[in-house]
Amino acid sequence: MAGGREPDAAGRIPFWIHQLVELLLGALLLVEGARANQHTAVVVTLGALLVLLALCSDGPLSAWPWIGRRVHRALDLVAAAVLAVSPLVLSLDGVLAIAVLELAAAGMVWLAVRTNWRPKAKARRQRAAEPERTPTPAAAPPSPPVAR
Repeated sequence: MAGGREPDAAGRIPFWIHQLVELLLGALLLVEGARANQHTAVVVTLGALLVLLALCSDGPLSAWPWIGRRVHRALDLVAAAVLAVSPLVLSLDGVLAIAVLELAAAGMVWLAVRTNWRPKAKARRQRAAEPERTPTPAAAPPSPPVAR
């Protein structure tokens, strides 16, 4: 473990950076959708879906950790495919809109390939070491002393 990194994690980006980049790509699509005159609702929806994907995934920047990392990776690739074909399907003619969508698609593929998808080892060890929590009955009040 050189430099505090796992050997197989060398060159990989942490998942929190992955989430941050997804949030930024989603924000970029929201801005581009609001700016563009064509298919505003579709581009804004794509941006909102990227933001939701980042916020609903099991990671440090998540608001609602409903989606596991394996599903997140698959959804990243689906999102990249949708972003890549959307200029053709929508018949966009604005160069900037096409460039933004294609760069977002390329960014999603890059993120899916370069991310370290494993949760931190410390968090995994902590979860494994925690005993199962069972509800404990309320403690009974102490009995009054018996007078003699």
